[in-house]
Amino acid sequence: EADKTCATKHPGLRDEYVKVVDSLKKRSLAVPLDGIVFHINSQDAMYLLRRQLYWPDALTRFPDYLDALRDGNIKMLKETLDNELADVVDGGFNTSMFLAVSAFESMDPSNTPVAIDELYGEMPHFPEQLGFFTNLYIEGMDWTGKRLPMEQRQFKASRVPTIIFVNQYDPVTPPENGVLFRKQLSDSHLFIIDQGGHGAGNFPCKLKMMNEFMDVPSKNPDASCLPLYKD
Repeated sequence: EADKTCATKHPGLRDEYVKVVDSLKKRSLAVPLDGIVFHINSQDAMYLLRRQLYWPDALTRFPDYLDALRDGNIKMLKETLDNELADVVDGGFNTSMFLAVSAFESMDPSNTPVAIDELYGEMPHFPEQLGFFTNLYIEGMDWTGKRLPMEQRQFKASRVPTIIFVNQYDPVTPPENGVLFRKQLSDSHLFIIDQGGHGAGNFPCKLKMMNEFMDVPSKNPDASCLPLYKD
């Protein structure tokens, strides 16, 4: 809405987003993929739209992908599914380890399937549930009986020199998390990068900053090479 070009190309983006996802509840999109046909339903759409926010160009990628779902742009949809398949097959995601660590450190047993459904009902920006993550959470409750007591789930204060990077439009570790970390880390530097993506950004710049910081932790890092978000 703040960008004239984007607002002209994608008018009423919020309403369109809900409309497109709702339409896939009634009829899925058939996409040919490696000799099979993959059907994108509303939960798939929510997952895939969220995944577009992992890229540095998330602010343009998300509305373009929404258009692809609305218009049945098979070429773009297939490219996205190919990326996801490659990530699952070659990405090295260890589901067992993910469930074990998450269940021990962060999953709350009070978040039953009923409670999760009620939570979604309070979030109008989710026209459909994130099926993949919802089911991971539910399955995690039965994955292992080991749980860290709730009173011990505290991020402890530290004076260790720390540098924190986060992207302004990161759907996984949002800037708010960085602010929480900074409050507990008394000698820390938080840099909110004006980009989308999870871990994306100018890697050579960040690597240079990290090396310089480790060499001289008492010196303020030079972030002039980063596009920083200014509130």
